[in-house]
Amino acid sequence: MNTQTAFQLPVQSRQLTGRKVKRLRKQGIIPGNVFGENQASTSIQVEEKQLMKLYHQAGGTQVIYLTIDQQKKQPVMIADLEFDPVKDTPLHVNFRRINLKEKVTAEVPIVLQGESEAAKQGGVLVQLL
Repeated sequence: MNTQTAFQLPVQSRQLTGRKVKRLRKQGIIPGNVFGENQASTSIQVEEKQLMKLYHQAGGTQVIYLTIDQQKKQPVMIADLEFDPVKDTPLHVNFRRINLKEKVTAEVPIVLQGESEAAKQGGVLVQLL
């Protein structure tokens, strides 16, 4: 896939750690980490609106090109997006670096569409996962 048509997300390096990241969240900035591919983990921060827009479009199964502090684009996937259980707002995001020449494993959501003929006639559809 061409990086011009792919999902792209600019992020910044993060200096605040620990409990200090609450300040970022109050400003609409989500803390996160980028890890994997035999490189050191990088602490980042991303604007909540940009992250959520991208998450709803790409989910956890699409390749995203991160630009950290306007440097070289890195192919990543969303490994984990943690939400506040009460407010349902994002708290933290983890991105996993990927090698585009190797296979990766990802959870793919299954979306059922339509209604089965048996269910239309009064039957019960049981979906096992």
